[in-house]
Amino acid sequence: MSFALVALHTFVVVHHDPTYSLRIPRNLYLLIVSHMVTFVDTSLTDWQGISTLSFLMALSLRFIRKLSYEFFLRSHQALAFLIGYVL
Repeated sequence: MSFALVALHTFVVVHHDPTYSLRIPRNLYLLIVSHMVTFVDTSLTDWQGISTLSFLMALSLRFIRKLSYEFFLRSHQALAFLIGYVL
């Protein structure tokens, strides 16, 4: 899927801008880097998978779920106030 996305973006950029050339080193470098980033190995090791599953199971407990909801609600309210104050 990621390869198809990179190919689609390359196709759109090349056909949208006729002056875009892959002979320019910067353009070719960006294409190569974007292609390489899509194939980064993101597989989890065993202990990472176990710890993630344990964390999700702990969050499903009613007591912890209520605390986490309260924490996220208050943090979102604080951030919304902060952004409103900054703007």
